Amino acid sequence: MYGGDGFQAIHVPAKGSVDVEGYIISADRAITEIMVMEARALKVNGITPLEKWLPYSTLSAAKVKVGKEAVDDWVNLDWDPRKFQTRDDYPKEKVTEVKAEQTRLWTLKLEPMRPK
Repeated sequence: MYGGDGFQAIHVPAKGSVDVEGYIISADRAITEIMVMEARALKVNGITPLEKWLPYSTLSAAKVKVGKEAVDDWVNLDWDPRKFQTRDDYPKEKVTEVKAEQTRLWTLKLEPMRPK
């Protein structure tokens, strides 16, 4: 999941893992750190789990490896290929917030890419 303000989420099953190596972040200035949150759930308007609110599955494999390919080989889940248009099958409920049930939060220091 990719959202505005640089928000990105990966939905893994319980006891799943995410390995990040060589992932490229595009930005208009140098990024020296990012905040990482492990959340038990993301809830639309504080009530409905995001995976039940969305009209498509967000669950990944138990072991995820995110690298440069994530930038080049992503799928736009907001696109309906059957209708050849932006999805229109979202619930009609107005979304005022997506609340995270936080379990852990930490800051990850990043090293700048070195020219080859």
